[in-house]
This record gives sequence, C-alpha cells and structure tokens, in this order.
Amino acid sequence: MIIKIFANSNINDIIYTQEKEWLIMKKREYNVYTNKVDSDKNIAIVSDMHISEETPVEKLIDTLDTLSEIKPTHIVMPGDLYDVDLTTIFNKKVTSFINDATDIAPVFYVKGDSEDRGALYSMKILPKGLENGQNKDFHVLNESNRDFSFDNYTFKGINFTGLKLPQEFYSLSEYNKARYILTHYKEYLEKMSKKIETLKYKGYEDFSVLLCHDPAIIDAITHYNFTENEQLNFDLIISGHNHGGQYPESLRPLFQMIGKGSLYPSYRDGMHFTGDDQIAIVSEGITKYPEGMGFMSNFERFHEGTIENVRVLKK
Repeated sequence: MIIKIFANSNINDIIYTQEKEWLIMKKREYNVYTNKVDSDKNIAIVSDMHISEETPVEKLIDTLDTLSEIKPTHIVMPGDLYDVDLTTIFNKKVTSFINDATDIAPVFYVKGDSEDRGALYSMKILPKGLENGQNKDFHVLNESNRDFSFDNYTFKGINFTGLKLPQEFYSLSEYNKARYILTHYKEYLEKMSKKIETLKYKGYEDFSVLLCHDPAIIDAITHYNFTENEQLNFDLIISGHNHGGQYPESLRPLFQMIGKGSLYPSYRDGMHFTGDDQIAIVSEGITKYPEGMGFMSNFERFHEGTIENVRVLKK
C-alpha cells in the first residue's frame, strides 16, 4: 500500500487504513503566452471538490500532494468547494483543506451552486474558520457577505475577478443561461472590465482572470464581444461545474461523437476561445460525478480527478 502524505497537514485525525489505488489525480497542463506578465506564472485549478462529511480524507490529501508537485504561484477554485449542510459548516474539514492549500499558494475562490443550496441559502455563510478573512491568503470573490465584497484582487501580476451566480440560474437551460448572464450581469462585467482598463492606463497592465462556476459564461462573453464589437478585458476565463461531461472515461469517444446536445453539456472540459487572445478553460474537476446521480455516482471511484495547471508564460 502506497500512501502519500502532505507534510505538516492541518487536516485532523488522518488515519491511513485503506488502500487508495482508486484515487488517482490527473494533471492537465495548458500554456498561455502573454506580454502582460514580467515572469512565468503557474495557475492551478481545483474545481468541484464537493467536500462533505463523507469525503475521504485521502481525496483531500491526494489533491494537496498534487498541488505541492505543481508548485503553483496561484490556486483558483471556481466553485463547488463544499456541499453545504450543518456538518460541513461546523466541522474543520473544509477549513483545514483551505489552510493547507494556502500554505502552497494564495487561493482565489468564487462560489458555485452547491455552497448556498437548500435551507441555509439565505444565511450565505462560509465554513467556520474561513469567515471574516481569518485566512489572509484565501480570497472570496464577488461574495456580498460580511467582509467578502472583493470586486477584484491582484497578486504577483495576476488580477482576479469573480462572478457568483444565484441558485435560480442553475435551473435554466444552456441557451437561457447565457441570456440570463447578459441580462443581469452585463453591467457588472463591464464595470470590472473598465477597472482593468483603468489599471492599464495607470501603467499596471496585469493579466486578468475571471472565475465563474458555470461555463455558460463562455457563451455570454463570446456573444458580448461579437454584438458590442468590443472585447471585455478578461484574458482568461475559468469555469468548472460540468464534471468533465459526467460520464465514464471509457465512454468519452462515444459522447465526443454525439457532440453538443440538450442531454450533453456544451463545455465539458478543455480550452476554448471567446475573442482575440481571450481564452476560457473548463476544469474537469476533482469529483467526477456529483451526488444524486444514481448508479452513475458509483463510477466515481474508478475515475481520475483532474487538476489543471495553466502556465502563463511571458512572450
């Protein structure tokens, strides 16, 4: 039995009693070239963790080990970090994972659809130990809650902006999702874009990243760029949500033949282009199948979680 241990872990009560050959973390690397950085950067994407009371500690340790191997300058989490319930909010699993991650690199995070779901939605709280900015290296973007109203944040030449979408958004069809974003958040996106443009005129032309959990943001921004004849100032858009298509790896060729369709998400994973030198990356995510998918959820133990490493390279 081979067990990888993340040094000095804050995760409590780790007991290695079972084999974890099923737990494989895949790394996928993308290269992005730009003249907006003064040195090369590594942005690691950790999406769709869905941490809950039932989450095996080995899954968290394997994620941290993989991050430690990548040695990122920045870690981004585009949503579904945890599944909200009282046990998640008040136990230390989520907080310990984040504290370990920020020991590797600063973390920039926007909520998805699982964190505020259900009876606790109106409370809009973060797990105990992460509220009120207790960890200075954990940055919650676009969260109108207590002290978490960051519009954007710049660290080491990378500017981060987040777009958090409400629960009602996730019940819409793919077509209506893009329309919803442009109806309700066009002004917000323009505001953030103008902030980035202002920084440019002041001599700070940072590489700009927009985090949004749902890949529908790709269609929304592509449509905006085309219809407005003006490109929003986001160099890289990062999403997750679709769990790599939510199907077993062995069936990937079949689903690739099917292509876009109402029963198959348009953006499953990979790199997409939304404008001139404007790139979007959709993460496969750490948890392949979300809870509640019936027999499909049983396939999760046979499949790789994925951490994407975006290498932002100086031209």
